[in-house]
Amino acid sequence: MKLHLSPKNIAFIIALLVIVGGLGYGYWQSRPQVDQIVLQRDVEMEPAIRQTFVQRIELTKAALAAQEASGGKVEMALYINLASDYVMIGELKQGADVYKHYVTNVNQIDYTAWNNYGDVAEQMGDYLVAEQAYLKAIELLPDYEEYNRDYVEFLQNHFAASRGQDIREALENAVTNVGQTNWTMVNLAKWYLADGDCDQALAHYKVALQLSPDNTALQDEYAEAKDQCKK
Repeated sequence: MKLHLSPKNIAFIIALLVIVGGLGYGYWQSRPQVDQIVLQRDVEMEPAIRQTFVQRIELTKAALAAQEASGGKVEMALYINLASDYVMIGELKQGADVYKHYVTNVNQIDYTAWNNYGDVAEQMGDYLVAEQAYLKAIELLPDYEEYNRDYVEFLQNHFAASRGQDIREALENAVTNVGQTNWTMVNLAKWYLADGDCDQALAHYKVALQLSPDNTALQDEYAEAKDQCKK
């Protein structure tokens, strides 16, 4: 049986498709991108130094295999060393795989490894995994500013245009986690300034200046913000 549609129904369906398509495009724009994964990166390194890393990787892999086969205690530092050495020579995928195995099957509460895993995944362009790893590191050690900073910078570097509110929320969470620091206050000030909220921006700059009264660069930045707010 043929389906007959009136011009009115056809117009309605077209409008609906446009709306759905727009929503899908908006999601595509803001989602963590995983379609451009980089497995390796070029690293400028003397051949002899690279060979040293390669040899160390093989020795570490052999030591891990022997310890795992023995059924005894495995030195967890071997996993970290192996992942780090892979990354050092540009083998991002292999380094990420080691970190993934380690934090999934060996030591799920190693916050440093989670944060390192996030960094490698970010370098690869695997932003979904990177975000999950960064957040896990913060969950395990929330009051460590570096982990909060790495997550905020990850959002700023890759999603500044599409996830502004997420950036503000991450900064507010950093204040909750580590307190009012120069870094949290200045970044919140910049966020509010970009959002057009001069009162909040200048208030956060003032707190930052109270924390770092001798910071001349910050004083200049505050003066520029005041000038910008007068326009």
